[in-house]
Amino acid sequence: MRVLFLALGSTRMPTVIEEANEVAARGGSAVVLVTIISTAHFHRFDPKVRIVRVADIVQTVPGSMAWWLLFKGPEVATHAAARGPLRGQVRRVHNAYARRIARMARRGTAFKNTPVEGNPVHQDVFDHVLWHTVLRAETFDLMVVADPMSMPMAQRLVRARRAPTAKKIAFTVDAVEH
Repeated sequence: MRVLFLALGSTRMPTVIEEANEVAARGGSAVVLVTIISTAHFHRFDPKVRIVRVADIVQTVPGSMAWWLLFKGPEVATHAAARGPLRGQVRRVHNAYARRIARMARRGTAFKNTPVEGNPVHQDVFDHVLWHTVLRAETFDLMVVADPMSMPMAQRLVRARRAPTAKKIAFTVDAVEH
């Protein structure tokens, strides 16, 4: 059995450890998605259990992409359009954009390194990277939503029609097996 554990809140980590180790002992594969994991919890997992930290996924999205979209892209467009008699007006518009919009957006939550609930831009990017780094590689028989903080992630995966990778969704492995 292939099981994906969503344990973003880590409130039920001892239960997740026990169930993931049990799945691995039975010959199945377990992937545990966590935000923060202590060293004590990390060493209690079976070596066959794959642990994926959210921070590792987020770091795969380059920060330079945000810089390119906010600053370099408009700057290249400005240089292309700022030839001839409109040079002064185009430069003023670009400077106003850089000063008022791009810097404000850069300071905002759209490109921070942690997932922010309620920020659809970041959630879409995060879900896309999660899909390509973890979920696409495997088809899961079961998705275990281990704690309340994992509910929004499970909901987004179901809405994005990526739940067919998990044939069943439950709160514990035992709820499905018995």
